[in-house]
Formats: sequence, structure tokens, C-alpha cells
Amino acid sequence: MIYTNKQKNTHQSYKLIKYFFLRQNCSTQKMHKFYLVALMFTSGSLANISFQAQNSIIQYVNEDDTYGKFNHPFMQSFTMFIAELLSLIPFIIYQRSKEYEIQKMEASHLMKKRASFIYMLPTASMDLFSSTCIYISLFFISPAILTILQSSIIVTTALMQRIILKTILKNYQILGGFMIIFGIGICALANFIFPEDQQAVDKDYKGQVIAMILLLIAFLMYGVQFNIEEKLLNKYFLHPLELVGFEGFWGSILQTIVCILLSTFQCPQFLQDNCIYYKGGYYLERMDFYFLQIINNNYLLVYVLSSILIMPVFNVSSQSVTKYLTCIMRSVVLASLIMGTWLISITITLVSDYKWENTRWEAISILLIGFVFIVLGNLTYNGLWNQNNNQILVNQSESGEE
Repeated sequence: MIYTNKQKNTHQSYKLIKYFFLRQNCSTQKMHKFYLVALMFTSGSLANISFQAQNSIIQYVNEDDTYGKFNHPFMQSFTMFIAELLSLIPFIIYQRSKEYEIQKMEASHLMKKRASFIYMLPTASMDLFSSTCIYISLFFISPAILTILQSSIIVTTALMQRIILKTILKNYQILGGFMIIFGIGICALANFIFPEDQQAVDKDYKGQVIAMILLLIAFLMYGVQFNIEEKLLNKYFLHPLELVGFEGFWGSILQTIVCILLSTFQCPQFLQDNCIYYKGGYYLERMDFYFLQIINNNYLLVYVLSSILIMPVFNVSSQSVTKYLTCIMRSVVLASLIMGTWLISITITLVSDYKWENTRWEAISILLIGFVFIVLGNLTYNGLWNQNNNQILVNQSESGEE
């Protein structure tokens, strides 16, 4: 290749930077990836607990209020997008760092252009649509059934990665994915074999069919979303903070419109058992009721603020896993969050008045077995048992230099 003088200087600078990073030990690179996955796992578990704590609150806003439940999945989704939007603040600060300039120089050498913030509108729309399908499905099925079905996110993401990114999975990645699915299946079956309430029954058959269809659509949409995000991060000069921030920008706008519409029009009669009863009507969401409940309960205020602070950490670490590992690894961690959340919530159930989880020792024993499979599946998928993984990382880095 023939370079101009300016291109030669850029190329030489890039080679020096590349040489510096290739000098790093591959085991250190793997350790950094492990910490990244651990951060996503921990922050995601804490975020789930904060939302679960919110949903456990009963807060009446006045003497006429006979409902009191904090049942606001759509406003909780709105706060999630607000948390994502806040990621733009550290991104603006990060743009002034030397590390960002190095990344910018590397992207220039690789002919990567900056991504327009418009590109994040489709992924934000998919996120909103998928989460809405999941919220509606919870009207008809129990969380235990949802736990089983969530494992299919790994399958749909792998399927979409094969279609969109033309990626071929390695044998150990396939094995790790199956171990995750098997572990989650064991955990979910524990609640059916040894239920906390022997009299518990599922909702009607027609509602379950509707829920299954909605969840299938949601998980397929998540698979497309994760792969589009990975393609954006690989094709363009796009930092994970920037991607998360602009997804939050678009998502907060779209979710505001959704919440206003849901607060204006009453929900259908067949959904009224799961709707908010407020001022003589049934609604899928009431923005005013949401803020009144928060103002009148300090604990609820703390839970909401904590979720806003935790979610940016989770979202940025999620996008970083997508960028520096793969979108399927992100799906694996998301599936594993089920057990991370369970470990924390079972502790809270045992030491507090909150009754979130099944405390029968038979169910706990089965859940622990499932958790072992999930952990081993994560390690297997991440290639920690693969002796040739270090050499693969070096070869991939060296091949990109030419």
C-alpha cells in the first residue's frame, strides 16, 4: 500500500500504539474481560433487586386511594432510559482524555467513521418494544415460567449472530451455552417440583399462549438488537458510553410518549386485574400516581434513585461486553443474572419480612445445582478452559495490523 506523508505518520503512530498493547500479557487481557463480565453481573443483580424492592412497596397517596401497589413497569422502563441518558455525561468527560485520542487515532487508521446518533434510534425502539412485550406477558404467566423462557435469549442471539454477523461459534462456546440453558432449566423447575405455595396455580391457557407469543417476539427482537449493537461497535468509531447514552436519549423520548398515552386511556377489561386502579378508572400506567407514591415514601425514593445510579454501570458494562467480547456473551451474562438476583433475594427473604423467594430446602438445593451449571457454562463459553485461547488473541491482534 502506498501512503502519503500524513498517512505514513499516522500509520507509524498506530503501529507504535499497537505494539504497546500487544506487549500486554494475554492472561491480563483475559482477567480484564473477567472483571468486565463480573461488573455487568454484579450491577445487573443489584439493579434487579432495586426494582424488586420497589414492587414490594405498598404506598397509599390519600384517603381515597384503595390500590396502593407500586405497579409501574412502564415508568420503571422510563427511569432505565433516563439512567442510560446520563451515560453521556461521563462520555463527554472521557472525550478529553488521552486514551480517547489514542482510540480515535486507531479508528482513523482503520478507516472507521463516527456513528450518527440517529443509528441508535432502531436499537432503542427494539429495547422499548421488547421490554413492553415482557411486561405484558407477566400479566399471564408466573416469573418462574419466564425464568425458563429467558434462557432462549442465548439461542436467539446466536441465531441472529449467524445471520447478521456470519459468525461461526466454536465448540466450547456451544458447550458453554448449552450448560447455561441446562442450569437455568434446573433452577426454574425447582419452583414447580417444590412450590412455596401448594395451592398456587397458573393463569388461564389463552393468556399463556398470548404470553408465549409475546416473549418469542421479544427474545427474537433482543437477538437482533444485540447483534446490531455489536455491528455498530465494530463498524464505526463508537464508544459504549456513547451508544448507551444515545439509546437512552431516544428511549426516554419514546417511553415518555408511551407513558402519556397509557396514562390517558384506560386499559382493556381483560387486563383490569393487572392494571392500576386510580381515580375511578383502570390504567396500564399513571405517571402522576407514580410520582405521588415516590414523594410519600422515603424508602421508595431511595430504591428509585439507587436504580438510576446502578443502571448506567450495568448498561455501559453490557455494551463493553458486546464490544470487547461478543453479544452472545452478553446474553449469557443476562441469563446468569437470574441466579445472581436469586442469591441476593433469597438472603433478603431469610433475614427480613420480604417474601420474595422459595425458602424450602429442597428447592434451594436444586437451585444451587443449577447455579453451578450456570457458572461453569459462563467459564466454558468465555474460553477459560481453552489452552490455546491466549495464542488466538495474539493472532487476531496481529492479523489486524496489516
